[in-house]
Amino acid sequence: MITFLKKLTFSIIFTISISLSQSSNISGIVADSSNGNVLIGANVIIEGTSLGMATDNAGKYSISNVAPGNYTIKVTYIGYETIKKEITISDQDKFELDFDLKYTTVEGKTVVVTAQARGQMDAINKQLKAKSIKNIVSSDRIQELPESNAAEAVARIPGVSIRREGGEGNKVVIRGLSP
Repeated sequence: MITFLKKLTFSIIFTISISLSQSSNISGIVADSSNGNVLIGANVIIEGTSLGMATDNAGKYSISNVAPGNYTIKVTYIGYETIKKEITISDQDKFELDFDLKYTTVEGKTVVVTAQARGQMDAINKQLKAKSIKNIVSSDRIQELPESNAAEAVARIPGVSIRREGGEGNKVVIRGLSP
């Protein structure tokens, strides 16, 4: 049994050493195409694998243990166009591949902002003009809330809480009173 384990361990180590000896290294520099400044933190990824890295302070990257084959190298950096290059790696290559990225603007989607101020403004004015302390929530505001029932919506008012049964609020408790 012990000799079997020794043989198994040796064969695993031998297989790993062979596969590592047949691996290659891809390295290079990522820079801005307009001024040649290196890009720190650019992402260099070999698509379809878990291999990749970010560039260092000198804009350099080095990806080790790349098995022979055809690959697509993808480089991304915020504010720059993404570049992809096809490469073929043969046994024990040291592949040198530099990238020059072009600056681009990032355009976002249109954002539409809407408001229902009229009902809320009326509620605030009623609170300010009241002779005693009042909390008023407009019906427009209640409709905007994601609550499933009226008890959940009323629980947002200071001094009001709710009792829950089965995970849903079903009784309103006003400070100092019973439900």
